[in-house]
Amino acid sequence: MKFKHLTFLFAFTIICSLSFLSCGDDDEPGSGNVDCNSSVSVNNAVSDEAEAVSDASSAWGMNPTAENCNALKIAYQNYIDALLGLLDCANDAGISDDFDILITLTESGLEGLIC
Repeated sequence: MKFKHLTFLFAFTIICSLSFLSCGDDDEPGSGNVDCNSSVSVNNAVSDEAEAVSDASSAWGMNPTAENCNALKIAYQNYIDALLGLLDCANDAGISDDFDILITLTESGLEGLIC
């Protein structure tokens, strides 16, 4: 269980670092469109979700209750959904295969998180 959790967090860390990539299109605040050429825009597209995962992971680590575990699952699913919105950026940057692998790893870790 602990190994799966560490693998999950490792995949999350790698995906976070990928969110600083540059890719290509329009960015209008709140529109869901991301300027893939702007690392700030790409980061902003997932920053709230990444922060929620970090907070939920800390809460669950300090108090591993079913409630905190479920909150972590929800936070990770929201983060994965946000990442899926960046697939066009990953395609434009030529890293779609790596990006898909990291999303799959994160989804596997989420499935392995037993509350």
